[in-house]
Amino acid sequence: MKKIIAITAMAATMAAAAMAAEVSARAKVAGSLVDGSTKENSDITFLKIEDPNSGHYDWSQTGIFIEFNGEKAGGKLTVDQSGSLNSTTVWIKPIEMLKLTFGNAWYGLNTESIDWTTAQDAGGYGYSMSLTPVAGLTIDAALLGGWKYNIPWFDGDKFNTTVLKVGYGADFGTVSALLKFDQVTDCADLVFGAGYAGSAGPVSFFADVWGYVEPSADKPFDQLMFDAFAAFTQDALTVKGYAKFTLDTNAAENTKTNALLGLNFKAYASYNLGAATPYVVVKSDDVIADHINLVVKPGVTFNVGECACDVAAQLTFDADADTVMKFSVPVAFSVNL
Repeated sequence: MKKIIAITAMAATMAAAAMAAEVSARAKVAGSLVDGSTKENSDITFLKIEDPNSGHYDWSQTGIFIEFNGEKAGGKLTVDQSGSLNSTTVWIKPIEMLKLTFGNAWYGLNTESIDWTTAQDAGGYGYSMSLTPVAGLTIDAALLGGWKYNIPWFDGDKFNTTVLKVGYGADFGTVSALLKFDQVTDCADLVFGAGYAGSAGPVSFFADVWGYVEPSADKPFDQLMFDAFAAFTQDALTVKGYAKFTLDTNAAENTKTNALLGLNFKAYASYNLGAATPYVVVKSDDVIADHINLVVKPGVTFNVGECACDVAAQLTFDADADTVMKFSVPVAFSVNL
């Protein structure tokens, strides 16, 4: 009942601003036709709707999304595919150069478009602002308090993440920098990063560098990360590649592989045939660790008007588990209005 009341109240609030706003809606449901493994005595599951918290799918890409965008105000409501209220956001622009947002907020530098991930990010519920003093320059600041939408809005102890982001875009591309400060009990963590995104003909690309500092640890400088992405599009062909290199000075405490160095990679290729787009994805969480894993996922996306259906055959090889190989047939259905 509380979920229904919360969803109804938020929808009514946002509907008040929708009269003079552009309205868009999207729905996506994901699951699998078959899911199993080669492990002895393991079960094979058929026709399963994916738990949004399982990690098999990006939670931000599944569910029901309703968005209102006007000149001075707007908002967004998200319900995940289990029926729970996932996120709510309301924004206003008191003046042209200033945008204030209340609710869910997310910040990163650059995002790869294979699995739509970033090397580091900052997000949660709270208060945020975006200032555009001159063309091309954007300054973002936020005070966040976790991912639960029912946090006490005026309880300062709940808002323990501070984010500052600055970006500038022009003909040469976009440069950006982000600083995140987490204060939890007696521990303070600092994440900082800088990145560049640009394009050259049919190629688009970005490169980011990130640092993670934990002052209370024996080794305060915890991690250094570098990630890069490139995409090539020519007619119906699209090829993408992503790599993330990690130097972890506290590897024994932070990773199951106890690896000082880590290398994550993803590769994608597709060919658009109009109503159908076959593709293949190959990726690994870490190719230089003691125990590596590899995912191979060929599939096809069908498009009919505003509807899309994605079907794939996914094989996962995990040398760090008793399971030699996992197999599944993931499916996803989506509609855009």
